[in-house]
Amino acid sequence: TVKGSSQVIRAVVDDDSPDDGSVWESLDGGESWRQIPNLTNDGYNAAYFPETDPNKMVIVGDDDSSTGVIHVLAP
Repeated sequence: TVKGSSQVIRAVVDDDSPDDGSVWESLDGGESWRQIPNLTNDGYNAAYFPETDPNKMVIVGDDDSSTGVIHVLAP
């Protein structure tokens, strides 16, 4: 069984300058968006959406040049 709401949309935006990314979220099917505060300092590397809960988003990135970080976003 797949959990979640079809109204939740999340997007990771890559920004080459200043080598940083941003995450945007809509809880109303894209009618309105909010930017989630920056979670890392050096940008994002990948995002994963589990099949069991498509509203959950796992983001991996670089906190600095040697330390990786993992963030889990869920409504």
